[in-house]
Amino acid sequence: MVSSTRQLIYALVAVLTGAMLISGNARADTYFKFVRVTCVPEADYAAIETLGLYNVGGEERAALAAQGIFEICDLDKHPYACKLSHGALSIELINYHAPQPTGQCGGVEDGDLLVTLAGQELTRATSTHGGCTGFRQHEIRISRYAPQHCITRFDDIFEIATFKGFLPVNKECKSIPLNN
Repeated sequence: MVSSTRQLIYALVAVLTGAMLISGNARADTYFKFVRVTCVPEADYAAIETLGLYNVGGEERAALAAQGIFEICDLDKHPYACKLSHGALSIELINYHAPQPTGQCGGVEDGDLLVTLAGQELTRATSTHGGCTGFRQHEIRISRYAPQHCITRFDDIFEIATFKGFLPVNKECKSIPLNN
């Protein structure tokens, strides 16, 4: 009996080892959350956009930062600032939730972007990338005359991963009044 159990275990190990060798390398994708900031004081223009990229290494992240594309965790430590004609523009991450290995959504990195101009809140991008249950993209455009904040919502992240064409989304935009 012991001998047949041992043979069964050896056979099972051999089958599983063969299956792993035949299947090739498994590739896990890592999603990094970024904020792209464009500031052109000469044109009195700024743009802020949340985005995500897969599988970017340290050198790639440094190159992105040099182009104004920052990981959200970096904005938690170092808020972004630039000068526009209406005053100093500041972008900081508040309510930051670093990824943690606990709970259903513990590994989800998220936070809110607080955008201020001349010391007053201009807009707030709540849940920069959608949190645990969905996906959001924020686009904030600040110009002399027509500042606006648009939010694109993808409610079903599993549908996004499996869909192979255009996907209907919900996009809302609002004008942002400037306090002169």
